[in-house]
Amino acid sequence: MSFTRLDVCVGLLVETFNMYAKKDGNASTLTKAEAKELFKAELKGTLVKATEEEETDKIFNELDADKDGVINFQEFVTLVGTMATLCHDYLTELGELAKHELPAPRQ
Repeated sequence: MSFTRLDVCVGLLVETFNMYAKKDGNASTLTKAEAKELFKAELKGTLVKATEEEETDKIFNELDADKDGVINFQEFVTLVGTMATLCHDYLTELGELAKHELPAPRQ
């Protein structure tokens, strides 16, 4: 079976979420500590302020839509989707979208 670029992207989202979520034994949600670790390691290029303690608390609290103290996969995908939308809008505004090439997916 051959996977498309979007197949790989979806797989990476799920894999990345699970890699951090399972650290406390519950792979279905991210604790605040797990989310902070994910932000710092995986989003340091796009979510620059994620390395600042106060900013990570703010991001976590905004993502935790149901206010249960953890981030579920849907809440995580909301962050990633918002970031993708902002990136698209920024590149469109610069007139760069048509010539912008993403790196090949990691194997």
